Amino acid sequence: MKQAMESNDAQGRLDEVPLPRLLLTLLERRFDGALMLSRERVGKRFLFHKGAPVFAESNLASESLGVQLMDAGMLDRTGFNRATSHIERTGAKEGAALLELGLIQPKELFVALKAQVRVRLLECFGWTQGEFFVDDAAHAPADAQPFRLDVLSVVQDGIETYWSGERVIADLSAQMERFPRIRAGKEGILSRLQSDDAVQAYLEALDGTRSLWRAVQLARSPRALAAAWVLDAIGAIDYAEHATQDGDSANPQPPEVEIEIATPDASSTPLPGTPTSESRGSNETTSSGQGLQELRRDLVTDTAEGSVREAQDTDAAPAPPGPSAADETLCAQITAKHAELEAGTQGDHYATLELPETADAGQIRRAYLSAAKNYHPDALARLGLDANLREVANHVFARISKAHAVLSDPESRRQYDSIRTEDVTDLDAERVAQAETLYRKAEVLMRQGNFRAAAEFLEPAVETWPEECAYQSAFGWVLYKKTPPEAERAREHLERAARLDPDDGVNLFRLSVVLRDLGDHAAAEKAAARAEALTV
Repeated sequence: MKQAMESNDAQGRLDEVPLPRLLLTLLERRFDGALMLSRERVGKRFLFHKGAPVFAESNLASESLGVQLMDAGMLDRTGFNRATSHIERTGAKEGAALLELGLIQPKELFVALKAQVRVRLLECFGWTQGEFFVDDAAHAPADAQPFRLDVLSVVQDGIETYWSGERVIADLSAQMERFPRIRAGKEGILSRLQSDDAVQAYLEALDGTRSLWRAVQLARSPRALAAAWVLDAIGAIDYAEHATQDGDSANPQPPEVEIEIATPDASSTPLPGTPTSESRGSNETTSSGQGLQELRRDLVTDTAEGSVREAQDTDAAPAPPGPSAADETLCAQITAKHAELEAGTQGDHYATLELPETADAGQIRRAYLSAAKNYHPDALARLGLDANLREVANHVFARISKAHAVLSDPESRRQYDSIRTEDVTDLDAERVAQAETLYRKAEVLMRQGNFRAAAEFLEPAVETWPEECAYQSAFGWVLYKKTPPEAERAREHLERAARLDPDDGVNLFRLSVVLRDLGDHAAAEKAAARAEALTV
């Protein structure tokens, strides 16, 4: 380990190599070893087998197996305390203690351990800062293979939960005017993506007849945008310069060198084509110093190019020409847009996107994508424009992104429209959009049973917009459900939510549960009766 740190390690910062790209690189290289992630006082270690995470350790007490089972409703506090006492008395591992006490069945333990790896890894997608270190000297335990995770599914889930739509679109911006279609031989990957109606609509649009820009307009959910990012990142998309005609690509791709990406599953059977112990030394370079040097090189290259790609023609591209007349026109357009925003439309999201107040969701998305094409700083950087103009463009695009974030979400837009008629400042509109974004992310985490992480999003949402009943209610509930629970504090927020909206039956039910646990049975019965009456 120490020797690896001094010489052939692959290490870096997560703000330079985002975790999704790091994981896909390890998958592509069928990496065997350990990945360490750290941020401030938090440290996690993941063991990989042929590119898939199979084991996880964390120094966070809130990510212990017992806490996870409590969050999922599979273990009550009495059982958790019994298991903790048993571990302290006998020194048994947490899973063994739960089995010995009959608190969980073997099959349930198997599922929980696999989920634990996923939960510990997903939490790291929310890290904007941190460091990683890849160590090929570590080895997964012999019985770890059954817990292999599908990396593509985890990456899609992490991006859906933690990345904004603007960040995904920025990563795809270089391809927006090209015509995508699923690469031959990659159709099987589609079944591994988590799907919804928007994902299916996006996949159907990848037929080479429309631009990526038009296809992305159909990706109307965070899950669909995450699927779009994953497919692009693993090289499952062919891009043509022109639309497909008569069933043939107008820009056929040269023959490619096939590199297999392993498909992880829950079976302990080795994957087809997996090198044997006799062939490993010559075929798998990841377990050597040279392999780690190549991995480090790949990480740097992948980040610069924006995706994990399969082998391609390596001929150097010609140097980009200087600014054209069109570029000069764009420079003037950026300057004019900035002056317009500064002069008087900074408080009007409709004016920022050049939309009427009656604009529908499709018009809002089209306006945003059009603006991204013209003003996104990354796109302008590729044109070789000067730093001062890119800074102006960054300011313009920040305004555009804020306007889109508010208007593209129905609830945020409703609140914005209501306060807009009351002549409330743009700062308030921004607070509404920010709080709503935090709340939506927390909702996903609550559905996953990750109440501690949900609380981290809900607390600033409540602080930003304390007069919203839904935020207060959700925050109170996760305070009660997380470990350790904060029942008194949960009661305060649930009661405030009840004052904000006395007819919210869900909140009243939550309040009744907390009150009963605190021993206030009279108040609990009253809240429960009111909740039941509202749902009849």
